[in-house]
This record gives sequence, structure tokens and C-alpha cells, in this order.
Amino acid sequence: MKILIKSNEIIYLSWIKHKLTENNIDFVVFDEFISSTEGNINAFPVRIMVSERDFIKARKIITKE
Repeated sequence: MKILIKSNEIIYLSWIKHKLTENNIDFVVFDEFISSTEGNINAFPVRIMVSERDFIKARKIITKE
């Protein structure tokens, strides 16, 4: 798995997840709820991971919009 995106922006992350789902690309989200355990300080970026075989396709999808 490779990191597709690392961000603290909730709306942007939601858009990324939507675009990946819409294009049938499987992904895993890491650290999504860590900020809630740390008092919602948003110090920990959320990582969206995709497989190596889907990485180039996923990157194209999120950069062309």
C-alpha cells in the first residue's frame, strides 16, 4: 500500500474518498479518529492508502478535478 494523500482537511478527505469509491478503487484510511482521542487538535494528518497497482489511477483521478 502507498500513501495517496495525507491531510487534516475533513472536506477534502471526504471528497477523495468519494472519488475513489466512485471509481471502484479500494482504499484504507489511517489515523481518521486519532484527533478525537487527542482533543480534536488536528495535529495528526489522516492518511488515505491505496494499493500499488491502483496508485497511478487514483493519483490521476484526484489531480484532474
